[in-house]
Amino acid sequence: MRPHLTNSQRQRLNRILPTLYRPLELAKLIGLNVSTIRKNWLSQGCPHVKDSKGHVLIDGDQFLVWIVQFAPHINLGGGEAFCFACGTPQ
Repeated sequence: MRPHLTNSQRQRLNRILPTLYRPLELAKLIGLNVSTIRKNWLSQGCPHVKDSKGHVLIDGDQFLVWIVQFAPHINLGGGEAFCFACGTPQ
């Protein structure tokens, strides 16, 4: 399942700075549940590193590049709706 962001969460991406974030910090900043980042996005390729104590750290710049690439905003035309089954505007 591809990452999904609501419009308000997408607007909050502007708050992300070029620094290292723990998953909880990033979740609070965007307005997500931390399990979305830990269980879903990290396994789907969200760029991260582990420090010497095993804590997961996510670089803000690399995260922005990844999330924009894998969760693109889809513009719908007049009279179109998004089909969740096939993932395209109909």
